[in-house]
Amino acid sequence: SPAQNGMVASSVISHKSGEVLATCTDLIAIQTLSLSDKMKSFHDICKKLGRSGHAKTPRICIQIRREFLLVDSLEAIMSLDKEELKHVWRIQFVGEEGVDAGGLRREWFHLISKMLLDPDSGLWMCCGGNQMNLQIHPSSALYCEDDLLLFRFLGRVLGKA
Repeated sequence: SPAQNGMVASSVISHKSGEVLATCTDLIAIQTLSLSDKMKSFHDICKKLGRSGHAKTPRICIQIRREFLLVDSLEAIMSLDKEELKHVWRIQFVGEEGVDAGGLRREWFHLISKMLLDPDSGLWMCCGGNQMNLQIHPSSALYCEDDLLLFRFLGRVLGKA
């Protein structure tokens, strides 16, 4: 096969654990597979990459009161240190039953993004005649005294999304 003619000893190795996830022989064999089998092999290697080096990604529970969504979220997220930002965020709305299997977190991201990206908040202004294009409002400090903190918070939220 063409792959064997130009064969270079290589493999897919986890940068965290040093574990070999796929050998050169594995990679050559994958080239001869059907597209669906190639995709399955790719997903299998990605799963191994995701879990190599540690058994489980640490989780952090963030408790939010809906009536104080922005304040509680801001306090919780801005209090996280560099390592805690990498943890999986589990959102719990205070006084509500429900385990966050992704749906609560998705709802929280939607609500926070909608609130912070609203042009009426004073943080943004529409540009280019299109309401879908936003830019930082040059006078955002006049409309919101915590504008820089909110921009930093939004950066953390969007970085996690």
